[in-house]
Amino acid sequence: MNWGDPTVFGFLLLLGALAGFTSGLLGVGGGTIVVPSLLFGLPLMGISGPEMPKVAMATSLALVIPTTFASAQAHAARRGIDWYLWSLLAPSIITGAIFTALFAAGINNELLILLFILLVLMTAWKLIIPTSHKSQISTKPSVMLMTLKAVSGGALSSLLGLGVGWFTVPMMAKFTAMSRAIGTATALALPMAIAGTATYLMVQAPAECTQCTGFVALPIVAVIGLSAVLTAPFGAWAAHVMPVALLKRIFAVFLIIVAGDLAYKTLLPIDMMGLIRQTLALNKTLNRSKTTNPQAAQAPNWLLERHPVSSELSQANHAR
Repeated sequence: MNWGDPTVFGFLLLLGALAGFTSGLLGVGGGTIVVPSLLFGLPLMGISGPEMPKVAMATSLALVIPTTFASAQAHAARRGIDWYLWSLLAPSIITGAIFTALFAAGINNELLILLFILLVLMTAWKLIIPTSHKSQISTKPSVMLMTLKAVSGGALSSLLGLGVGWFTVPMMAKFTAMSRAIGTATALALPMAIAGTATYLMVQAPAECTQCTGFVALPIVAVIGLSAVLTAPFGAWAAHVMPVALLKRIFAVFLIIVAGDLAYKTLLPIDMMGLIRQTLALNKTLNRSKTTNPQAAQAPNWLLERHPVSSELSQANHAR
């Protein structure tokens, strides 16, 4: 990471400010903003390679700790946390977070990104078309059903570096006011993030990230966390005094744009039909090159970097 570049600091501080505000406002932990931003920003900071998506998601999860701590305090000061629902869900969410972090190193990177995009779109859908509910319902929640949802949701949140608001807010809004559901979701993200981050810190750091402890880039956490802590209370204040319904719809549009941009830039390169067409065309090119210039029978660098299969094909043809 180039600490002498003011652009890097400005980018991280702005990212933290936006993540902190949305964490307090919507209880989403800021991961929906931090993860895609880091996926495109980490290579500019000298962190790249096959494990880069996991570094982005683990670093985002670590950032949930300072953002949710600050916003949870602000919600608690306004009595915006339902401690019964918190105590019901917290143990299951922590269990799911630890389980996922232990096995994250063996999970396919493209699958991680695809899951993240699907969850972002699902979150956007729930923000645009929220489920109708009463502000307070006396019916008690099903402990077994909520436990299953909390374990699976905590596992996915830890895996993708998100807060827990994307699944806990719609679930808790059936039993408490929306503002309290958001505040409780913010408080629930704190133990989940601590458990998941502690596990990520104990695994072996990828070779391409010299600034990482485990999968977490701690210097980046420090810079983003600084501005996130300052703006999170403003998001919590806005959740209680501003028209949240309108802000949710605006944020939902932003999530859809983020998901579309992320899918275009990360999932299109693994399109199988395109890979097959390029491989066939490459094979013909290599066969023609062998007859005129054997030394030219090498795939172009851009294709070797984007599709490792082409590299193997080029080497095989060159060895004939």
